[in-house]
Amino acid sequence: CGKNVYRNLTSKDKSSGHGLRLHAEKCFGVEAVKAAFEGADLQATREMVKKAGKKKQGVLTSMLQGIIAKGKEIYATMPLSNAETRAECARWCAENFRPFNVVADRAFKKLMKTGRPGTYIPHPTTVSRDTKILFAKTRRRLAKKFKGLKSRVHIVLDAWTSPNH
Repeated sequence: CGKNVYRNLTSKDKSSGHGLRLHAEKCFGVEAVKAAFEGADLQATREMVKKAGKKKQGVLTSMLQGIIAKGKEIYATMPLSNAETRAECARWCAENFRPFNVVADRAFKKLMKTGRPGTYIPHPTTVSRDTKILFAKTRRRLAKKFKGLKSRVHIVLDAWTSPNH
């Protein structure tokens, strides 16, 4: 951000970085700073912060997730934007084989809006449309990736269904 953070060099806390940490939390958000402190590789953390620039807190946090020790989940304290909510709902329905109308369910709405009554929840047709768009984009990206390969690709599907289930 270009702001200089100064320390009082005449006091006992001259080596403290507390003021700098507070400033970083204002600029990048609490989760991003926490993720940076938990990161194992200082150089990789610096590169992620440079790359993120003045982006939203969630973007920097998700970028830093790649350098945090495996198995640790990071959840943002900031609410998702409408576009992010739509993308997450579409992804959730697609990855977990959920029907699109699950977002219209009373219990789902209660879970989502508890503590944040203004939370945006997309309509089932919006989730359906977003899922189709994500599928089309993913399909094009994979086609482009496979087109560039010089070797053959063998795809095997296990679509057998047990008669007992």
